[in-house]
Amino acid sequence: MRLLPVILMLLCSTNAWSTNVDSLESILSNSKDIELKQEALSRIMAHYQGQGNQAKAIDIANQYLYQFKDDTREKCVLYLSIADNYADLHNSEKAQEFYNTCISVAQKNMFHKERYSGQRFLAYHYLSEGDFSEGLNLFNSNLDLATAHISEDSSYIMNAYNDIGSVYYYTADYNNCALNWEKNLSYAARNGDLSSEASSLSNLGLVYISLEKNDKAEKYLKRAILLSDSLELTANLMNAYTNLGKLYFHKKDYVKAENYLLEAQKIVEKSGDIKSTINGLNNLGEVLIKNRQYENGKKYIEQAIELSEQYGLIDYKSNALYNLADYYSERKDFATAYELLDSVLGLKDSFLSAEKIRQISELETKYKLKQKEDSLQLSIQGIKLSKAKQDLAEENEQKALEKSKKDRLQSEQDRLLLLGSLILLCLAGGLIFIVVRNNRHRKKANLILASQKKIIEQRNKDITDSIEYAKNLQTAILPDIDLIKEVVPNYVLLYEPRDIVSGDFYWFHESEDKVFLAAADCTGHGVPGAFVSMLCNDALNKVVITLGFRSPGEILSKVNQTVIEAFRKEGASHQAYDGMDVTLCVLDKKTRNLTFSGAMNRLIIIRNQEVIEYKGNKSPIGGRTPMDYQFDTQFIETQTKDAVYMFSDGYIDQFGGDKGKKFMVKRMKKMLLEINHLKADEQKIEMKQRLLDWQGHYDRIDDVLVIGFEI
Repeated sequence: MRLLPVILMLLCSTNAWSTNVDSLESILSNSKDIELKQEALSRIMAHYQGQGNQAKAIDIANQYLYQFKDDTREKCVLYLSIADNYADLHNSEKAQEFYNTCISVAQKNMFHKERYSGQRFLAYHYLSEGDFSEGLNLFNSNLDLATAHISEDSSYIMNAYNDIGSVYYYTADYNNCALNWEKNLSYAARNGDLSSEASSLSNLGLVYISLEKNDKAEKYLKRAILLSDSLELTANLMNAYTNLGKLYFHKKDYVKAENYLLEAQKIVEKSGDIKSTINGLNNLGEVLIKNRQYENGKKYIEQAIELSEQYGLIDYKSNALYNLADYYSERKDFATAYELLDSVLGLKDSFLSAEKIRQISELETKYKLKQKEDSLQLSIQGIKLSKAKQDLAEENEQKALEKSKKDRLQSEQDRLLLLGSLILLCLAGGLIFIVVRNNRHRKKANLILASQKKIIEQRNKDITDSIEYAKNLQTAILPDIDLIKEVVPNYVLLYEPRDIVSGDFYWFHESEDKVFLAAADCTGHGVPGAFVSMLCNDALNKVVITLGFRSPGEILSKVNQTVIEAFRKEGASHQAYDGMDVTLCVLDKKTRNLTFSGAMNRLIIIRNQEVIEYKGNKSPIGGRTPMDYQFDTQFIETQTKDAVYMFSDGYIDQFGGDKGKKFMVKRMKKMLLEINHLKADEQKIEMKQRLLDWQGHYDRIDDVLVIGFEI
């Protein structure tokens, strides 16, 4: 069951202010009221954050923040807003820095509510990074804080229980989740907070489904629907309908599941929320297929796939492709089902399906044979019982009859024995016929399965051969490593595609006076990522070799324009959002200085056992970056023995360790400090071994690319 569970998070709302930026900037420039100016700055930042312009929001904050000398509640809110903007820009270190500043100032001045908010949003940040332990610790701290210092407003205690329950839900500790959400419901009812009560009822219904307490789940979800409907809480109502649809799906009542999901979908379509619309279509399609309404189910799933592709939502498309594979499997089109599953997970599910079909066929044959054997035994027992009764009657007659009747009785016994033998012979013949017929059916079923397996194996071979050929093509465009090593001292390369082919690639070009080096990470991995990488590699060659660009910033700006033009199709209903993150540096052969430009990537230099980090622009090549976007060029005056490193996000985003966390940039810097003095081959071995040790039993999530060299 892949229906997405819906948990409602109860977040503290802010007071409504005017979003007229001119008025707010006037307050910021002219007002003498410090707290009013701080509040105005906070609202200006919220305005730009709402427009998706987080960089502008942070720039404005940096202009005014340190004019405010005194610690106030408004300043805490301002720190929190800055942290949120950094989190939106995926700058985890800066986000944590400002979250902790907010918490520290609030704790120092006993601003309990502001400290509560700071800890809450920092906890959500940890959850987004996969660190559930730190998130849970902060939520528990909030519960203690609210109980001790904010007890006059019990909504803070209520929300703390909701947050703690959410962590337990996502870590599959459903009993503790239910315990905390029940307390959340109790506070909501005690406070007369009907909106929170409706949300809590829907959440509890969800966790009781996971605990297989279906009656209790149904009771809570129906209460949530009644309450949400009466209060016109459309979001709560949609979530409750979706969760109730999930309940009936688990109970295999697909008709009711379909009805409730249709009700949820009506609400979603009115709201215009794309992600919810895609989830609703996908859920409906899955339920209809289980209910054998195959074509209607397929129609909904194909709509979900189309919307996912249109808005570039890869995860949503993946879920829909699973369900489309189920459709083809139900329709006995195993080849198509295999191709769909191979594009998402590989062959595992397809082979499991074939194995289950074989097992079902054998079990059915064994069951029918057992039925016939039981029937035969009953017939034999009946005959024996009938014979015993007749023998007893004949013995009683023998006492009263003369000896002359014994011969006639013996004759009757012989006749009955002959009749019994004939009956047994007929039953045995029938049993042999049934066994032979079932064996024929089983052989026929095995022949069909063998044929289907052969088709799947051939499809698998064809696909693998095609991917291997694509690997040869991709390898052909990569530069010769031996040639690079002749030009670049102590050149180290760790290049490990997650699949046969890769979305990452390394690039090199030498002119009379300069050496160009790049580490690139294109959208996706596997075959789709490889296609994008070949396009971006060609764009770099065209801009540098054919057009003669030399400045890294100008090169990336022109490559961005070239890639967007390549993806833009005449008359297309929407633009593809594929592209790449890249680090590009140019080494001057005479001065040995570097110029650098980056698209969502950074450059690391280790100098005298100190880390120097240069960050690129916060925009990728292609994607949603404007065609006329200009990338920056940074000049770096190097020193002899500087160790220079650039890498894609595959290494730092790998999950592992004792707590299943990401490797992160901080550990990457520490590792480079420890190994930069080694020879190139030794560095590569060390980086590879540390990645394997960190990964442990976790799956590799992305392609890995690390490049290093020495000045």
